[in-house]
Amino acid sequence: MGRWHAAASRRAGGRLVAVADPDQPAAQRLAGAGHASQAFAGLAEMLAKVELDVLHVCTPTSSHATIVEQALARDLHLLVEKPLAPDAAVTQQLLAGAAARNRLLCPVHQFTFQEGVVRARQRLPVIGRPVQLVAVFRSAGGAGQDPERLDEIVADILPHPLSLIQLFLPGGLGQEHPWQVVCSGPGEFLAISAAGEVTLSIAVTLAGRPTVAAFQVVGSAGTIHLDLYHGYTFVEPGQVSRAHKAIHPFSYAMRRLVAAGGNLAGRTLRRQPAYPGLWQLVSDFYQAVQQNGNPPISPADTLAVAEARDRLLACK
Repeated sequence: MGRWHAAASRRAGGRLVAVADPDQPAAQRLAGAGHASQAFAGLAEMLAKVELDVLHVCTPTSSHATIVEQALARDLHLLVEKPLAPDAAVTQQLLAGAAARNRLLCPVHQFTFQEGVVRARQRLPVIGRPVQLVAVFRSAGGAGQDPERLDEIVADILPHPLSLIQLFLPGGLGQEHPWQVVCSGPGEFLAISAAGEVTLSIAVTLAGRPTVAAFQVVGSAGTIHLDLYHGYTFVEPGQVSRAHKAIHPFSYAMRRLVAAGGNLAGRTLRRQPAYPGLWQLVSDFYQAVQQNGNPPISPADTLAVAEARDRLLACK
């Protein structure tokens, strides 16, 4: 992820000045690709020798808290790969530490910054009253991993669907939403809940194929489909008739083809080969730093996602 963060930083007007990685050849390759002046084997040495404004944290979750605390002690702003911390209690502590130093601390929930997600929010009135939010993630990230690691990967994926639910669910996530969780084996996770009149569903599998990252907002008058790997959306109207049922496979395929084709053309022009939404999040974060503004993901939303993740993992 460091490579993609470096590319997003450059596009957002940032200048990569240093890279820290215990794998020195990897650090040197990334530093050279980004025209950084220095590569370091450890964070402490880098913080002592280089003047920074923002630190991007692209390390395993278990290391996040220590890194964030070290960086905040140097008065740095931080963008941290999801999840921001191992649990909500640590997340709250880190957010409080950042607020005390007037520094911005933001997790990388990049899906919520995709153009497709922005368009989907604009189209919400078209689909009527929301009745279901459905997230499906099929990832190849667990290939060759041991069973314990598979469950860790699932836990690392959960902030993605939860951040989208926080965005689309009227009133957002809350402790009053109990979850029922079923796990058929390592790397397999299914959770359902109800928030008022809206049913919530999250399905994650590391064995299922093909790979998919999809989100649906199902309404009383239609459905919004989001392809999160590619960053596009399309609306499926909710007309009910024999004719609509007959042509549905063709109209659905055409809507998806048009949306996917336009998205591919746009991403090609923008030179955005992967991780749609990341550049926009980085750009918004840098702007907030420069203007002494608020982080693009509020501390309240960050904590709500962390708390919901804790509740889901506690149900396993």
